[in-house]
Amino acid sequence: MRLRCRVLNRKSRTISLMANSGDIVADRYTLTEFIAAVSTHVVHWRGYDDAGAVYRITIYSNLENDARDHLRHRIAELHHLVHPAMIPIVDTDEIESDLFVVSPEGRCDALTEMTWAVVITLMDVVEYAHRLGFTHGDLSPTTLCIGLNNEVRLFNFGLPVFENRWAATTNLSTEDRTSVNLIRNDRFAVACAVHEVMSGEEWHGRLADDVSTTPLGRAVTALISSNGQRPSIAELSSLVEGHEQNTTQLVPEVRNHSLPQAQLIYKDAELNRGSRSIPLSWAVTGFAVMAVLAGMFAFIAPETDSAGEPPIVRPALAQPVVVAEATEPALTPLEQARQERYQTEGRALADEILRISVQLEDMGVSLWAPESWDQAQLLSDEADVAFRNSLYEEAMTGYAATRDILKAKFEQRTEVLEQFLDTGQEALSSGNHERAIRDLSVVNAINPEHPQIDTLIDRAQNLEETITLTRQGRALMSAQDYSAAKEVLAKAVALDPDWVPAFEAQQELSEALAVIAFNEVMSSGFAALAENNYTLARTKFEEAILIQPLSDAPAEALAQVASQNQSSKVRFLLKQGTDHTGAERWKEALTAYSAALDLDATIVSAVNGVSLAEKRILLDREMTSFITNPIRLTSDEGLYEARRLLQSATRAKPIGSRLREQTDQLASYISLARIPVDVKIESDRETDITIYKVSNLGKITSESMRLAPGSYTVVGKRRGYRDARQELTLLGGQSPTTLYIACTEKIQP
Repeated sequence: MRLRCRVLNRKSRTISLMANSGDIVADRYTLTEFIAAVSTHVVHWRGYDDAGAVYRITIYSNLENDARDHLRHRIAELHHLVHPAMIPIVDTDEIESDLFVVSPEGRCDALTEMTWAVVITLMDVVEYAHRLGFTHGDLSPTTLCIGLNNEVRLFNFGLPVFENRWAATTNLSTEDRTSVNLIRNDRFAVACAVHEVMSGEEWHGRLADDVSTTPLGRAVTALISSNGQRPSIAELSSLVEGHEQNTTQLVPEVRNHSLPQAQLIYKDAELNRGSRSIPLSWAVTGFAVMAVLAGMFAFIAPETDSAGEPPIVRPALAQPVVVAEATEPALTPLEQARQERYQTEGRALADEILRISVQLEDMGVSLWAPESWDQAQLLSDEADVAFRNSLYEEAMTGYAATRDILKAKFEQRTEVLEQFLDTGQEALSSGNHERAIRDLSVVNAINPEHPQIDTLIDRAQNLEETITLTRQGRALMSAQDYSAAKEVLAKAVALDPDWVPAFEAQQELSEALAVIAFNEVMSSGFAALAENNYTLARTKFEEAILIQPLSDAPAEALAQVASQNQSSKVRFLLKQGTDHTGAERWKEALTAYSAALDLDATIVSAVNGVSLAEKRILLDREMTSFITNPIRLTSDEGLYEARRLLQSATRAKPIGSRLREQTDQLASYISLARIPVDVKIESDRETDITIYKVSNLGKITSESMRLAPGSYTVVGKRRGYRDARQELTLLGGQSPTTLYIACTEKIQP
């Protein structure tokens, strides 16, 4: 299956090594914690899916086509690995040159303590994989963790890292650095990982003091040694003193890992869902399919590796399944191929059924689809029986039907959620708290993160009490005990702000109290008006408007206040306008006169004041424009306009100090506007100099001239060099100026 990967909040469409916490990949996994960078191509992240399950997400970035094809092929092959210490791959995805691999993490903590049992497990799992033709390639503390029952677990076994962590180690022989000896490198990596956990330091060529003095230090030394064949588990066990758990507690055959692997898959699914659990039938399905398939695989697995090493022994990580000696004849190649096909298909179906069933159980499927749920369980039980009786096609049909029923229910979850959400809200509106709690509980089970569900469930749980308080509040209102009614209704609304009867009762109470408050405030306003306290009177009448916005009485009272106070305010504004005019503060004068006209549009002095202020504001703006930008005077149009403006300014009345200063400055600029400026142009005699619209000076060392005030563009050209360009601005009366221009930047061929 090829799914597209989507990363939110990022410009790039690929996940790459630039992923950040909070990014979402494949629309279903949210990255939360960076774990480690294995190489320039591989990083490990921790994240969770839409259901809250925790995963280890390994990102392969910027892979070449051959490397990506190799990785896809290797992922497909890893279904052959069945070991209690190996955490399986549950999902993959890719986009462009990036690919990621997902494994369940659940409650798997970082490895912080090293024991002989851990060493045995690590050696057991790598030797098991080596017998089947797989290597880890990057076994380190970042790929190890401790499960809920103190069992050691490994991530990403068999996946290439494209840069071996230990390949450049000086203690590794030339032979060990070759791809042929990746098996020995895995054993070397076991020792390095043990050393790192025990000492807190990576291996750099010598044992740390707190490692060398321990019995485990001998095992580390033997595995790190660069000479000869690295020891097996049996050989290592003899090196460790004081440990009674040597080979006597190991199970001897690969096939004995079949049932523990099925247990492991079920346990991971359970742990990833927190305290929730899946139905026993689904566990049985996973157990049956995985146990049968692992047994099939163990039957065909080779007994020894190509290197002729001693038989591999395994730790008793879970109670082994005793496999009797085979009495049936050996399978034909066709039968073996058929079994392998059913192994692959069965594993995929078991994983999918287990994954979907866990999700549906969390969603309370037994509440909203009990018949389909029971049917799926019955089908899975029948398929289990068929599989155990070697009726593989019948079993696959049953498992597929189980999966289809579960998938159909899963796809209907949104429709079901909306249905129960509607009925739950209807029950809330009608006051049926039992029905509301029941239906909304289904919504919460399907999607606990629904934006409305927490509020709705709280409402349902408080509905009965809310109804009781509402009835009490209305009774107190009828008795005109408004204070007590207000308190009781406030409690009802606090419990459920959306309960309409409580809200309506509270509104009625508020209206009754508003009438009382309105009358009191209006009385206070008229008392203030009688005492000519216009400010207090206005405040009270405005307060009355807030209490009863639809009443005309406060507005009429405010009009009376304005009428009595208008004359004094107009006089004040006219005086302000006169003061600002004398000081040439024309904007302030305009504001004062305009405010006076707003109160009374018939005031002639205010009309004249506004007209004068507007004219003087415009005159000041034009004078400032020429004074701050005298380059405008270099054009005939600008010079004409400046002279016209100067005549207008000299005739303006009244003329104050600011206007007089402006007219004097502008007159000075006008008198200098046509006086040429001495200019000297210098160059390197290699550059051809041109003054646009004036003259082509050619290749010069220095050239002096007189130019009229204005703006000029001087350009230098030279073959094989970039053009040089400079802008020259000259003002009348300006001191002589010198300009150097030359082409110095060569053009690259």
